Amino acid sequence: MDLLKRQLALYQRIEQLADAQRKAIEVDDTRPLLKLLSQRQKLTTTLTNLDAELAPYREHWNEIKEALPPTERRGLDEMVEEAGERLRRILDRDEADGRLLAAKKNHMAHSMSELETARRTLVAYGGTAGAATDKTPILNRTEA
Repeated sequence: MDLLKRQLALYQRIEQLADAQRKAIEVDDTRPLLKLLSQRQKLTTTLTNLDAELAPYREHWNEIKEALPPTERRGLDEMVEEAGERLRRILDRDEADGRLLAAKKNHMAHSMSELETARRTLVAYGGTAGAATDKTPILNRTEA
C-alpha cells in the first residue's frame, strides 16, 4: 500500500506539472516549459523505478488482495483505480498538448511563409533586398 501511495503522489505531481505545462504552451513561454518537461522527466524516471518495485506484487495480485481484510482490499482497489484515472488524464492532456504544439508549429510555418512572400513582393516592387541587379524599383521603370 505504501508503494501505491507513493505512485499516487507521483501521478498527482505530474498532473500539476501538466497543468503548468499547458499554461506555458498557451502563452508561448518556452523557458518554464523546458523546466517543467525536465521536472516531469525526473518524476517519470522515479515512477518507472517504482513500477519495478511494484512488479512482484502485480504477479501475485489476486493472492495479496484475498489475504487482506475487506476494508484494506477496498482501499487498495480505490488506489489502483485512482492511479489508472490519473494516468489516463495525464496521457489525455499530453496528447492534447501535442496537438496544440503541432497547431502552433503549423501556424508559425504559415506565418513565416507569408512573411517570405511579403519580403519577395517588397523586393519586386522596389525593396532593397538585392533581388534585382538594377536598383531602380519596378514601378519606377519605364519599358520601351
